[in-house]
Amino acid sequence: MDPGTLELQIFLSLIVVLATAFVALVCDYLKGSNESLRERNIELKVRQQERDLQRLQEEWNNASHKWPVRTPVIRTPIKPVVADALPGWPAASPAPPPAEALPELPAISGPAPLPESPQPQSQPSPQPSPQPAPVAMVLPPGMHPHSVLARHMSSVTAFSGVVVSIGINEYAAQLEKSGPDAMAELMISVESMISGLLRAGLDFGCRSADDEFLLVFPNEQGADAQRRLASISERLWNFQLRSIGSAAVLFCWGAVEVQGETLADSVASASERMHQTKRNRKAIAMQSKPRKLAV
Repeated sequence: MDPGTLELQIFLSLIVVLATAFVALVCDYLKGSNESLRERNIELKVRQQERDLQRLQEEWNNASHKWPVRTPVIRTPIKPVVADALPGWPAASPAPPPAEALPELPAISGPAPLPESPQPQSQPSPQPSPQPAPVAMVLPPGMHPHSVLARHMSSVTAFSGVVVSIGINEYAAQLEKSGPDAMAELMISVESMISGLLRAGLDFGCRSADDEFLLVFPNEQGADAQRRLASISERLWNFQLRSIGSAAVLFCWGAVEVQGETLADSVASASERMHQTKRNRKAIAMQSKPRKLAV
């Protein structure tokens, strides 16, 4: 074979190999960009859902302040006392009680006095008895075990304030992937961050389950409650972004503002909202499947 022809074949083969490697590199780069774009879209959808939930919460609070629920007061009517009356005469009032017997006086001549008509006696209206003021629930401040929460949830004492339930998405999958030791170290960091959301000497917090936390802010209402929820949301998002490089953590949370309800009902409402957010995020993740690029 001619040496010039052999060198040309080798040169063409080298060009084909380099072109194939370049095409594979471009495909890998496009695939990574597509995956990053998909994750960014999921994050934007989740944030939009959080904004919608906050907007619905604000509308609900404004409506509750604008049209408060008032309990109707039922007054028992007082039945008048009806005396027997003669035909053609008006009904007479009840006869007064008999007076004590007086000693007889000597008769005095003169015209007989006319009988006096009995005066009606006014009956005093019943005064309503004062209602005792409701007793507000007092929770111990700081982070506590779940047994303390269970003891207070059995009480029927009225509670007013804000209850926040925080959960971790895909906790079982992360535990199986990372192992119990690494997951325990991660949960220590999460619990330390969540305990920092409490005001010293005022707020109550506990770890209600392996992947759930509960925060109770007594007497938080109106604009103060909205500012507190916005601060909590910002802190949770910051922790999620910082944990992307090591162990990714995705929080799901729900909050309710209550007034004069039991702690058990308040905790149930906040937990239901948190689980609803977790179900929505799971549905978004299932709908966003990675697409294969044509090579």
